[in-house]
Amino acid sequence: MFQVWSSEGPEIIVPPEFLDELKGLPDTYLSSIAGLAEMFQSRYTTIPIEDNHFGIHFAKTILTKNLGKVLPGMIEELNFVLPQHFASYPTRVFVGPNLCRNPSWLQTTESYSKDVFISSSILKVFPTFSRHMIKWFIPQIWSISRHNRRAAQIVEEALKDRFETKPKIPDEVEVKESLDATHGIWELLPDELKRDYDFQGRGQLGLAAAGIHTTSTLVTNCIYSLAQFPEYAPILKEEIEDVRRDTGGGEWTIEALGRLKKLESFMKENLRLFASGVTSFRRKVLLPITLSNGTILPVGSYISAPLFAISIAPSIYGPSSETFSGFRFYNQQPHSDSKQPPSQLTSTTCASPFFGLGKHACPGRFFAALEAKLLLVEMLGRYEFRLKEGEGRPGDVVFNSLRIVKPGCEVLVRDLKGRKV
Repeated sequence: MFQVWSSEGPEIIVPPEFLDELKGLPDTYLSSIAGLAEMFQSRYTTIPIEDNHFGIHFAKTILTKNLGKVLPGMIEELNFVLPQHFASYPTRVFVGPNLCRNPSWLQTTESYSKDVFISSSILKVFPTFSRHMIKWFIPQIWSISRHNRRAAQIVEEALKDRFETKPKIPDEVEVKESLDATHGIWELLPDELKRDYDFQGRGQLGLAAAGIHTTSTLVTNCIYSLAQFPEYAPILKEEIEDVRRDTGGGEWTIEALGRLKKLESFMKENLRLFASGVTSFRRKVLLPITLSNGTILPVGSYISAPLFAISIAPSIYGPSSETFSGFRFYNQQPHSDSKQPPSQLTSTTCASPFFGLGKHACPGRFFAALEAKLLLVEMLGRYEFRLKEGEGRPGDVVFNSLRIVKPGCEVLVRDLKGRKV
């Protein structure tokens, strides 16, 4: 256990052996919301962290339980956008089939995500006491205000049918409609918030930012790995073809996608070595906590798990822990050692905290994993990837605890059917 100085003061890095006793503590002791609010400077960026429990509930319960029902719409959207632009693909479930292709909405969500990450990173360079003044000199903060206003207008337009008289529609259509987050979250809101479009617009932007960032980071790293290690592509394609043949060759289903164990292993290995942060499980201590070894975590401090160190620990992943092995999780055998990480991409354990831990683990991880897997299936069937001759895998950019793919990097892409890419 050690302490580093973060933008908010001391941050305690907690070894994985203490995570089991911490992950189950109530929110009165450890606050996930306060940890995320500081990370993204929500006081100034207005990203909805403290007040987005309706979106979290939608992602954790309604969306996760109905992935099979939203899958056909995801496939339809992917077939529409794949030769062009991916932005509308993850937002199909958030805002529905019409709004997800709205150019204004796409531009707003893409710019919002970038502006939040950039502005929060800039703010954390300055002392806490000065940020309320510094924010006025950051262009991205002004842009976020414009994004919020535009999102409120778009959400109001999308929901206007709720306040118009319309004929009764069949129950199955009503269920399908409620599975997009705009309508689904609206149904969860108390009456006093149903016409608060500023609140709902910010919530939709927050969901879009989380969805775009998670999926794009994972898929981008998988593409880089396919380009760096081209020997994996034919094996993954063979698995995809085998599953398609065994399941009748129709549209993909949740069950069929779940049988792509090699692809899931390949994705999890990318998540292991190229996670979007060097730490995980960030929390703020609200009440004194005494660990089993007698260490006291003081009130007001922030704690984190050393995600990167866990990801390359030989005690967990063996002597080749720092080497990319795409089928590492596929090949692992059942083991009595509880520290062995599970093979499922979305599993959250102390040895595999890529999506967080405990009750505040990423609520949308099942949807994010599904859309990333479906996208990779389609891309493997259409394209071949290579690194430029003489160039290695693009590096990462690390700032504080964030780790992102270095922007502006290129890979060579060949369409397997000779179409223009």
